[in-house]
Amino acid sequence: MSGLAAREPRRSDALDGRVGMRVVSWNLWWRSGRWRERYEAIVAELRRVRPDVCGLQEVWSDPEENMAASITEELGIGNAVLSRWPISESEIRRLPAGDEPDVGRVVLYARIDPPYGSVPFFATHLNSA
Repeated sequence: MSGLAAREPRRSDALDGRVGMRVVSWNLWWRSGRWRERYEAIVAELRRVRPDVCGLQEVWSDPEENMAASITEELGIGNAVLSRWPISESEIRRLPAGDEPDVGRVVLYARIDPPYGSVPFFATHLNSA
């Protein structure tokens, strides 16, 4: 499959003179269930929606496979927070566990630099309780 070219802002993206940004947040459900079939569906849907920035939850990497890198290669967008534009800074912060057992919840911050300014972006995965 070929990668997507970066999407140029269109007149229809303008809101009060500003250019819009298409953002997706998606819990990929780790390797649960029928992962290979889901992977193909995830890539197809991201290709169809064409997000400018995508926050992914429940991704993994191990010595043999890196899910975010695989999706990046398929779609031509990069980094763990997937972005069509440069990420000028990033940071990972551990979240407090509260009353729940500490399962290592974090929030990922990235500063995205589209052609029209700078945008802070955050991605996290919280407990359902």
